[in-house]
Amino acid sequence: MKFCLSSLRAQFILMIFLISAVGVISSIVIMNMNYKHSVEESRYATEELIKQEFLTLKKTHNNLLQEFGLRIQNNKSFRAAIKNRNKKLIQDLLDEEFFQYFVTAKVLMVNKIYAFDETFTLISQSSKGDDFESKFHMCPQLVEAAKKRQGASRIKLISSYCNHHEHALNSVIVPIGTLVPMGYLQIISRPDNIFENAEQKLGMPLRIETTAHQSAYQSANWLNIIPDELFIYHVLPDIAGNPAISIVMKKNIGRLHQSFTQSRTLAISIVSLICLLCIIVFYYRFEKKLVKPLKTLENQLTEIEADENQLGKTLTLEGSPEIQTLTGKFNKLSQKLAEFYGSLENLAYRDQLTSLPNRSKLLDIIDFHTSLNQRDGTPFCLFIMGIDRFKNVNETMGHQAGDKLLQEISQRLAEVLRKSDYLEIISVGDKQLRENQFVSRMGGDEFAAVFPAVNEPEFAISIAEKIQDALRSAFVIDQFSFNLGVSIGVVLCPQHGSDTQTLMQNADLAMHHAKENQLGFSLYDAHLSERSLNILRMDSDLRKAIANNELSLAFQPKIDLRSNKITAVEVLLRWIHEEQGFIPPDQFITVAEHTGLINELTHWVLHAALKQKREWDQQNHHFSVSINLSAKNLWDKKLLSVIRDELRQNHIMPQSVILELTETAVMSDPAYALVVLNQLSDLGLKLSIDDFGTGYSSLSYLKKLPVDEIKIDRSFVMEMESDENDAVIVQSTIDLAHNMGLKVVAEGVETITALENLKQQSCDLAQGFYMAKPMSNADFMEWLKYSPWAKQ
Repeated sequence: MKFCLSSLRAQFILMIFLISAVGVISSIVIMNMNYKHSVEESRYATEELIKQEFLTLKKTHNNLLQEFGLRIQNNKSFRAAIKNRNKKLIQDLLDEEFFQYFVTAKVLMVNKIYAFDETFTLISQSSKGDDFESKFHMCPQLVEAAKKRQGASRIKLISSYCNHHEHALNSVIVPIGTLVPMGYLQIISRPDNIFENAEQKLGMPLRIETTAHQSAYQSANWLNIIPDELFIYHVLPDIAGNPAISIVMKKNIGRLHQSFTQSRTLAISIVSLICLLCIIVFYYRFEKKLVKPLKTLENQLTEIEADENQLGKTLTLEGSPEIQTLTGKFNKLSQKLAEFYGSLENLAYRDQLTSLPNRSKLLDIIDFHTSLNQRDGTPFCLFIMGIDRFKNVNETMGHQAGDKLLQEISQRLAEVLRKSDYLEIISVGDKQLRENQFVSRMGGDEFAAVFPAVNEPEFAISIAEKIQDALRSAFVIDQFSFNLGVSIGVVLCPQHGSDTQTLMQNADLAMHHAKENQLGFSLYDAHLSERSLNILRMDSDLRKAIANNELSLAFQPKIDLRSNKITAVEVLLRWIHEEQGFIPPDQFITVAEHTGLINELTHWVLHAALKQKREWDQQNHHFSVSINLSAKNLWDKKLLSVIRDELRQNHIMPQSVILELTETAVMSDPAYALVVLNQLSDLGLKLSIDDFGTGYSSLSYLKKLPVDEIKIDRSFVMEMESDENDAVIVQSTIDLAHNMGLKVVAEGVETITALENLKQQSCDLAQGFYMAKPMSNADFMEWLKYSPWAKQ
């Protein structure tokens, strides 16, 4: 039999030879790659070991530094020196620490200690150790990072590596104090003992370099030549993540190289044989049982990539058991992905609590209608609805009851839209308009509704009234009955806007206008935008006035009607605007309550009033001060701590401070008010109910409040001489308060007759223009000199 190169046998043998050659060459290449990979793996593992070792040692070092810092700050003399800013004493105490065990025994190699106040202003520093202030600037990146921390993070230790010429340094900042730091310690040390420990534990020569490429530390045997040595580099960053210290270590990989040489020879032999056998055996099966089915799967994936609707389509393939299993899993995955894409769309556009469309879907629908309006002039109406008093349910009954309430509200609103009389203006055949008319939940207790083809204000108002009727009847949740209301903002397109953002903004303004004025619903008007702009301007100016200390206080005395002497002073807030002049308090306080600035404003008043009270006490004028609180202040989580701090800082007894709240403010949420008033009373503060008689307080509830006095509203006092009913109200209020053990203050006393009548009615205190108008502190001091009402 002749051997012919063109024969199938020769071609097959040639193919086997070529494949075998490729296999052998591939095995060599792979082995070389594996060797390089092994070297890199060895490098990576060593780098991780170095990294973890240095992290552990740094943590140990930081713990020692923190213990060292805590030792310093636990010194009562040191804390007192920090509080009093005694630089010399702080320096002496810091210098003493250089002779303590940690330093003298070289457990810690402390270079310098700095002491800062709470704003990171340098107070003092140790005279012992290196002088880094002019050269190193105390690791400025670490100090800047510590300054930026907020809240609870300010009381945690923060550390960073840094370097200075040939020195590698570790710096930590330790807070002085507990919950509220009174200052900070910065301790700078040389971590040479870390490097020595790392060299001993890792068993490799070590060299430490600064970012200036200067040697900070080097092993004694660093210059010894190691066969097949591998250099391992690791960088220790500073607090900003920039390189601070470079670590270089040598590792011997001679054994790895020898092992590789032996393995490569064996692998080439084995691979040559396996290639020869496997190519013959598996070629046919590989082609038929694997390549072809996988190609079919690839084609199916390409179709799915081009068209997501192909997801869920069942694929049938012939092949090996693995291919059959893969095909089954592919079909299941395809089905699940089809379902997942459907659920994603539902999650993206559906509120999970109420199953109503969400805000994203609402915006899409409004976009659709605005486009429709711009195209053919089709109008529509948008409602934004805020549920009144819903927060009371959440806070008294819990969020679970609130969720149930939101679900029932959504059902009633959806029912309103399903009523046919609202759809008469829409063509029965216009399916697209019907599908895009819906109610949605925007979030929280706010809902929205879109009514296509509505362009008449009267019709929109009638819809708003229907919505109010639907929500007017009581809601029963867990056997409790709730009567809620709804405030509705109404806008029409295109009358009130032609784009989504403008319509949403104007509807929101109208809703808040309705809620603030208890109107039920409000059709948008241009003056609402102007009013909103004025509120924003006044809010900005008021924030600036608070920051620049441009506000002032006025003082009006309270007179004891038994001794005819001043016993207390009410503090009143005044604002003289640089352009508008005097702004009445009711205007800017209302804005502050609306914009959320009221807490900051009240904190300013508390600080200024109690500081003034301290000055009066120092001048031997010992009378109480009355400070007004807003209803919004009851929700201020910082109120108690602010009052407590101001009392302590000004050395004022809590019993000499009276907090006044209006009757309406207390009764807006009596259950929560009772909790807050009890907390204020527990501090020792006195409490007063202002404008008594103008609200709707329950006498039975009033008995539960820890108040000390009530103030009769000026409207009753000023008219009691001419109006018999007002006189009866005043007398009844005084009798009621005395029976409850409360004092009574009468406001608005402007005549001697009113004053004498109040004395006859056994009123305790009086306040009004007859005795004194609100005065500046300077005028008040003059009044104290000459007024017959002033204390002797």
